[in-house]
Amino acid sequence: AAPRSFFPPAARRWGSADGVSMTTRAIGFDLGERDEDTSRGDVEALALIEDAASVLFLQDPLRHECSQAYLALLQQISLKAGPNKLFSAYGEFFRSLRRSGKASFADVVLDEIIAGRGNPVAEAVARTGASISSVAPVDLAAVAADLDLLQRLCVSEATILKWCERAAAAASPSRRQPASWVAAASALGVREEGADVGA
Repeated sequence: AAPRSFFPPAARRWGSADGVSMTTRAIGFDLGERDEDTSRGDVEALALIEDAASVLFLQDPLRHECSQAYLALLQQISLKAGPNKLFSAYGEFFRSLRRSGKASFADVVLDEIIAGRGNPVAEAVARTGASISSVAPVDLAAVAADLDLLQRLCVSEATILKWCERAAAAASPSRRQPASWVAAASALGVREEGADVGA
């Protein structure tokens, strides 16, 4: 099947003509990473929370400890929380991702999707041994929509960090984290050379 493209939340919600196209591949997400992120973190975070609330079948990936910490962090960003709450939520996300043993939040979500827990379509196919062609079109459409929503939800750790730094700098009084903290946080989501992708 041909890859399907869509635009990130900012382009989708505001009709940006210069949105970066992202492509769903056979397994994995192409996030179309951009270092020059100029989006408003609070608005984007709220859009991502709405996307998470819209998932129809694939809720289990969002129940993972790391996903819950990620959603709590997005909530703090969307509320323009003060630095204390913001960096506390970021710290919980950082720790939960490190505990998961995965390189990125997208890896956590992908592993949960592949496991198929709580996915009625995957469970029905596994239980009956039926082929995917026997699944009702409405169920397949729901799973496809969920995959699109989950892909949009997987914003890079670098972008999330930028949103946190911008929100803290805009707070009154503003807050800048020490360079050592920024260095550690910047390493989150970055794959080490030779690291096993599925580790």
